[in-house]
Amino acid sequence: MIGIKTKKDMIDRAIDFLNSKLKNQNKLMAKEWILNSAINRWGLQKKRKVGAVSEEIRKCSPKDVKDWEEYYFKNVYPKKHL
Repeated sequence: MIGIKTKKDMIDRAIDFLNSKLKNQNKLMAKEWILNSAINRWGLQKKRKVGAVSEEIRKCSPKDVKDWEEYYFKNVYPKKHL
């Protein structure tokens, strides 16, 4: 790329680009975009990271978040691994 000589230059240009994009969006959209970017970058949505969550939600049929949390840590992914 033209004008990029080091990793620092590349990082600085990426930060400038992201900051320019974020200035044009409301804060909620910016937060969602950052969250989605991170989730996609490290594959946090993949089955090996979160398990077959939708299937487990159907099995549990939680009435509230507390029910789901208890079921998840007991049957899906132990809390000690977090």
